[in-house]
Amino acid sequence: MDEEEKMIEIVPAYDRLDDVRTLFSEYIDMLVSIDPAFSIYLKIQHYSEEKDDPSMKYAMPDGRLCIALADGKAVGCIALRKLDEERGELKRLYVRPAYRKLGIATALVERIISDAKEVGCSWLYLDSVPELGAAVRLYSKLGFEMTAPYNDSPVERTIFMRKDLRSPSTLHPSTPSA
Repeated sequence: MDEEEKMIEIVPAYDRLDDVRTLFSEYIDMLVSIDPAFSIYLKIQHYSEEKDDPSMKYAMPDGRLCIALADGKAVGCIALRKLDEERGELKRLYVRPAYRKLGIATALVERIISDAKEVGCSWLYLDSVPELGAAVRLYSKLGFEMTAPYNDSPVERTIFMRKDLRSPSTLHPSTPSA
């Protein structure tokens, strides 16, 4: 069976925390290889505590922690945390290189958009960097737009984006627009 034929599912990850830790580590290693300044940013974000227990920062009912499975194997992850009553933040989108271009990242982001609406977010924020161009293009395709900084990233070229979850086109994606 080739990769295109693999069964892909997006599931809550709270009972697969070892898989999440492994995926988070791969993601962080990728970021630090792009720019060592990410190490500083991760300290500001208390990443070591997050990695010890990823379920805490993204705990339900307001947070979400999901993994993508390909034939039962963890191949990607994503998380949601609430910043305040109206704003959520998309975090830790990562898909292993061998599984990219299969639509997994799109499915993960769409899941978090849906979850953010479910927990009452009006806006969904994220940050990225130009070196993650495929991710930035995906976010744009899914309706995220550039916005002012909302956190204290020490990486000067950080891109900040947000999506309005209140607009009719995002509330009813299956309804054709006029």
